[in-house]
Amino acid sequence: MLVFKRNSTMTCTYRNRRSISQIIFLLLVLTSLFQASYAFAEIVKGPANLREKPEGKILLTLNDGAVIDLLPPYITERTWHPLGLVAYVEKTAFINIVKNPQVKADSILYDINGVVVGKTIDQFKVGWDIGEKNSRIGVVIEHVFINTGNIKPDSIPEYELIKFLDRDGPIQKSTLQGFLNKYKFEKNPRLKDGQIEEYFILESWIEDLSPMPRLLLIFYKNNLVKVIHRNLVTSKKYVSQELFRNMKVMDTAGIDADGANRIQKAIIEPLRTAD
Repeated sequence: MLVFKRNSTMTCTYRNRRSISQIIFLLLVLTSLFQASYAFAEIVKGPANLREKPEGKILLTLNDGAVIDLLPPYITERTWHPLGLVAYVEKTAFINIVKNPQVKADSILYDINGVVVGKTIDQFKVGWDIGEKNSRIGVVIEHVFINTGNIKPDSIPEYELIKFLDRDGPIQKSTLQGFLNKYKFEKNPRLKDGQIEEYFILESWIEDLSPMPRLLLIFYKNNLVKVIHRNLVTSKKYVSQELFRNMKVMDTAGIDADGANRIQKAIIEPLRTAD
């Protein structure tokens, strides 16, 4: 069974249903987890107001260049996107209430390196705290909303992929190499078929303990033949169809029966059973 794990980080999250032992384990690994860089993240075009719901009360503001993680579901035409982020606050700004941790209003938000990335406007609940760094408390902020206009378009991989999809002719891997590098796609090292390659980026670890692919590209004989995605990918040339588990698939090139069967066995079926 193929289990997707984000490179250089551990995909952990907290939910009230987690057992005490899982929470303790989470706390033990979080120190090393947040020392590592994100494998992939969106960038704020700021200053940006983040709200409790679309058009709702403003909870915090983020500066230009702040790092965020969009959360599913993704919709191309969506005006507001749910997101998660990690920030650090002064100890006096953190209200440590079991199952209801909060950050006070008018608190400065820092990144892991101590750089100011924003501030809170109102007091609100956070997901959980991740311990201390530079005498500040790290908190995970989840399910706040940002307007699409406050996300830098060139930090959303699906939007850039659409530009390649709408070009004429087949899309070769060499054409997409810069794109794969820019957005830190991971290659599945388990595939032993020399004619098939699979590259992916994952959903946010904030959303799921073991995230599924957010965007997955399948190459056959060095040509892009399938794009598996949530719903940020549209195209003037290709149509997406429902696959499973809220995923869609877009066929971007013809493929012979033998190749289709090998892709089904090597990628699609393991993905179907992945946790």
